[in-house]
Amino acid sequence: MKIIGIFALLLSLCLAAPIQAATVVTGYTYEITPATTEFATVQAPSFFTVPDSDGYYLTVGSTTVGLGSSEELDFLTTFGSNPTVFQISGIDPALQLDPADPLAFPLGVSLTRAAFSITISITPITQNYGTSTVIPLPAGLPLLLTGLGGLAWLRRRQKKAAQA
Repeated sequence: MKIIGIFALLLSLCLAAPIQAATVVTGYTYEITPATTEFATVQAPSFFTVPDSDGYYLTVGSTTVGLGSSEELDFLTTFGSNPTVFQISGIDPALQLDPADPLAFPLGVSLTRAAFSITISITPITQNYGTSTVIPLPAGLPLLLTGLGGLAWLRRRQKKAAQA
C-alpha cells in the first residue's frame, strides 16, 4: 500500500452572527413656542459638514419641497407664509447621525422678527438602522462538501481497483 498524501481541511463556520441595530436620525421637526415670531429662512448644512449628496425634503403643513446641501430657502417665497413648525427629512441613515447629538445636523434658520423669550424645539425623527439579522450559511459550502465527498469516493474507488 502506498500513501500519496495526507490532507487536513479545517473549516470554521459562524452560523449566526447578529448585526447590532442603531437608532439614527432621518429627519428633524423644528418648532417655535410661543408663536410670537416665525421662521423666515432655512439653510441646509454644507456637503462637507453632513455628506448627504441627495439632499433633503422640507415640509410645511402638507407641502414638501426639495432642499440641497448648502441651499437656502425663503419660507414666504416658497410656501406663501412663514411657519412656526416645519420638518426636514431625507437624511441618509447610513450617515448614522446620533439623535442625542444636537450638533449632528447644523441647520441654519432665521426668524421674521427679534424675540427674547421663545423656545425653538428640535425633535429628531429616528429609525433603527442595521436591524439584527442572522448571516446565512454560505451557499458555496454545500457545494464544496459535495465536491470533497466526490473526491473521497473517487480515491476509494481507485484504491479498490488497484487492490483487485
